[in-house]
Amino acid sequence: MSKYQNQPINVNFGKAKGVVIGLIVLIIIGVMVGSAVSIVDAGFRGVLLHWNAVDVVDPPLDEGLHFIVPFQDSVVPLEVRTLKYTKATTSASQDLQTVSTEITVNYHPDPSRVN
Repeated sequence: MSKYQNQPINVNFGKAKGVVIGLIVLIIIGVMVGSAVSIVDAGFRGVLLHWNAVDVVDPPLDEGLHFIVPFQDSVVPLEVRTLKYTKATTSASQDLQTVSTEITVNYHPDPSRVN
């Protein structure tokens, strides 16, 4: 061997393969845990869906952190705070005067019966 040739580097791919497999397993576990947690914000109730069908047996989920079955259950948030609906309309009177009206309705769903 001449003095200008480098020694061959001994690379151990066994450890690298173990690290890659470990990272893949951690990512899969992270996805499973992330999809098993549902957060219902304040002023909302969560309607629990089993395979995209509303579960009428269980009450709606209150605000906070809830654990659900991953990929089987999902939570749809529904707002239960006081909401406002406003409708404005215009029309003509009998003597061709323009009449404008605006109606506002305040409402809120019953938090215990949103599902």
